[in-house]
Amino acid sequence: MGIFKRNSHKAPTIASAMVNGVESQTASVAASHTDTDENEVEKIKVKKQASKKIIPEGKLASEVKSIQIEKPENIAPYDSVSVAEKTALDIANLKTKMHDLSTEYDQLRDNLKVKMFQQKGLFADELAKAKHSLQHLESQLDQLNAQAAELQAKDDSDLLRQQADVNKAIPEIKKGINQVERQLSQANQQLTANQKNQTTIQQQLDESKAAAQKLSDTIKNESDLVKMMALVEENKKQALTLVAEQKEYTKKQATLDKESQTIKAQLEQLQTQLNDDQTELTAKQRAVKEIESQIENARRQRAQKQAALATQQNNLKQQMDVVSMKISGYQSNLEGMQKQIKAAFGTSYFIQDVQFDQSADFFVMLSQPLAEASQTDVNLLSYLQNQVEKPLTLVSLTYDPQLKDHLMSWAKQKQLTVPKVINIFTEIQASAENTAPVITIHESDNLQGEWSKDRRFKEYHDIDGQLKMVAAFGNGEQMQAIRYYENGKLNKMITLNDQGQLSRSEQYNDDGQVTVAEYYRVDGTLALKCWHHEANAVTVEVYDNNELKTQSFASEADFDYWWLSSYLGLQSNIILVGMDNDITYRKLISEQSIPALPYLVNVKKNLSQLKAMLHGKHPWLQMLVSSRTERSLLEGIIDRDINISCVSTQQDYALPKSLGAEQVGTDA
Repeated sequence: MGIFKRNSHKAPTIASAMVNGVESQTASVAASHTDTDENEVEKIKVKKQASKKIIPEGKLASEVKSIQIEKPENIAPYDSVSVAEKTALDIANLKTKMHDLSTEYDQLRDNLKVKMFQQKGLFADELAKAKHSLQHLESQLDQLNAQAAELQAKDDSDLLRQQADVNKAIPEIKKGINQVERQLSQANQQLTANQKNQTTIQQQLDESKAAAQKLSDTIKNESDLVKMMALVEENKKQALTLVAEQKEYTKKQATLDKESQTIKAQLEQLQTQLNDDQTELTAKQRAVKEIESQIENARRQRAQKQAALATQQNNLKQQMDVVSMKISGYQSNLEGMQKQIKAAFGTSYFIQDVQFDQSADFFVMLSQPLAEASQTDVNLLSYLQNQVEKPLTLVSLTYDPQLKDHLMSWAKQKQLTVPKVINIFTEIQASAENTAPVITIHESDNLQGEWSKDRRFKEYHDIDGQLKMVAAFGNGEQMQAIRYYENGKLNKMITLNDQGQLSRSEQYNDDGQVTVAEYYRVDGTLALKCWHHEANAVTVEVYDNNELKTQSFASEADFDYWWLSSYLGLQSNIILVGMDNDITYRKLISEQSIPALPYLVNVKKNLSQLKAMLHGKHPWLQMLVSSRTERSLLEGIIDRDINISCVSTQQDYALPKSLGAEQVGTDA
């Protein structure tokens, strides 16, 4: 679909130029419709009525040969005209019967397909559930195996290490106790010896004191002073000796007392240490018993857990065996059903009608402008409008300032609901504030205008009678375009929008071909500029609102792709419909993640190419074809479940390929 396509790039005559250049799209839309020949319609009705009389209702096509055709009495038996007419009626009736049979067969075949795929789906679901159950059991078994390995790895090493440490400490404690006990024994012996020495010294001290007392009493009892003094003198030495002895004994006794106190303190300290050591020994011995008890309990618990794990492992293995048997059964059922489906339909994949998402907006790209739309395009739009609830949206890439008016007329003519429309030029040109001036032509002494009889054109000549301009007008004498002439040749044409503002300006060469086309926004700024060569746009440039070039493309197809990728990428919940022979559409749905519903044309011719397209970057999941025959062809190359619907509503007199019948007619 060419966005810069022209109906003609040659300069026509003045009057026909305006019709072809400005009104050609409306005229083409009106001319594109051809009515069915009324005589042919009437002839078909007569044939159908006659066929009802010749073949009784309910008879099959195979029974036709047994039916006798009644001949009117007033017609000769060998009247060639009568035989030809009746033969034609027979043919029409047989075609109808075959169509009915074909339709009924297709319905039965589709119903059988649905049921068989439902059964396949049930088997697949059960198989998936069983596999999921098996995976769950395997996961549980892995966990039990891990727990068993963890238990097996446990060897009470920590407790045994603690026990060894405690046992190692006990001999040292006992050794310390023995040493303290020896020290206690030695101290007690020393204390006993001191006490014995103290007793001896005390006896000696008592004896010395008794001798001194006796001596003192002897002296005291002498009444004779002389004798007394003599006794004192005589016993002086002995008395001094006794005093000295007493002092010595007292000193020794004090020393022994001190030593005894020291020994007693040492005994008390040793006894305390002994008590502590014995307490520690008792604690260590108790700890050994506790550790031994813990080791025994741990071993017993491990044994119990291992036994329980072994039981659970066996139970899981038994369950896995049961599930594995079920999986084998489901797999066998699924494979068997796949073989049945393959045998019945030539493919093991489910091909059903397209499931239309009623919440989505359907954008439809046509392969050509409205004026050139084929019956195939009309059939597609009619089919889609019958399938979806929301209004369709046409995606137009062709320049047409009166597109909405043309679309309304065309849709009415084709008995279609008027769809919404998105046009690349309208979107680009409307992206500014509407401030551009209205184009007018001011007459003067040097420029005079003359209306055509139907007031659709106005020619302007200079004072010398040379044609300078031809203005085209629409309804209500609104100017739509102006052609400029120089020396009798067209050299420029401007097209106005519905508000009379400059929309497009085209420059022509001497051969009447467009060389440069410029498109303007509603604020008067340049939006697009394209250079043409032999009716094709070879360079397309995009300008921003400041008329600075932002993009440049080597072809109009590249420009279309760029704009559509940007625009459609901003839309949500859309489905893009188009024909697979449209290069731009095919590139869009192959390279962009846009939900698509391609309409396949020439399936038989392009079967190998279609097979490759089905496995692109964004695989097709649903598609439209024109007939049941094309859908049958696709069944032979499809390698996944897919949705395919037939657009055409025309009768197909071909029996289904699966019945082994040859085609006996063509589309009505």
